[in-house]
Amino acid sequence: MMYKQGLIIAALFAAACTEETVDSTPTEAPAAAEVTESTGTADALAQLADASSDGSEEATASNLKLHLVEKYCIEYEHSGAMQSGTSKECLRKWGQEQSHWENTTVNMGGFSQSANQRSIMQGKSMVSFDPETMQGTKMDNPMFDTIAQAAQDQGTENFVDQMVAAMGFSATEQTKEIAGESCTVYAGQMGAMCMTSDGLTLETTIGPIVRRATSVDRTTGGTDEDYVIPDGITFTEMPDLGNFLQGGMPQPQ
Repeated sequence: MMYKQGLIIAALFAAACTEETVDSTPTEAPAAAEVTESTGTADALAQLADASSDGSEEATASNLKLHLVEKYCIEYEHSGAMQSGTSKECLRKWGQEQSHWENTTVNMGGFSQSANQRSIMQGKSMVSFDPETMQGTKMDNPMFDTIAQAAQDQGTENFVDQMVAAMGFSATEQTKEIAGESCTVYAGQMGAMCMTSDGLTLETTIGPIVRRATSVDRTTGGTDEDYVIPDGITFTEMPDLGNFLQGGMPQPQ
């Protein structure tokens, strides 16, 4: 669930970065379409890679830095009135590849549901799947083009300030020590986050749900196996969220 909330934050970031150049008329997102069974990482990402090969080879070059940190792995604990569990996030190649694990249980009104979720992002391509049911989704990362372009034009010097401002968060005077790291608390309409000076999110609060780091490892971005998609997963291709956002985000009343 926190992974999906992360996608919402990503969507708001992409929308904010393109706000001044798009039409504000809301657009209905297209329906998802079933795709063929995966035969592993190459097959699962090939369709998205082909669809997004629009001459932006420069933006996906191996030396492009999309994050201030070259590699890291962070383990989290989820808590609150509605959710419990753990998750892990790894990043390598300066943000070009990311891998996520989430094992959580959602409790609401006497109803309980467990989720075992994996997601892998490589460049613009993003897949999410349940390794037990072998069902998953894939889509374009709505943040990739904006971040890649900003990295090309301005570098990553102001990465943290640009990211939190685009998401509608602003710095507070509060700081915390979490998992041996110091972070600044940023607050916004969606909740709050505590982020290090080089862009590691150590705590996220959205409504009654809190995700808090329990360990931070800056010496590794995980193993190669962490970025491999298993054979045999049936993927549903999701709508292009970036195009949907460019049609306009509904405005709060």
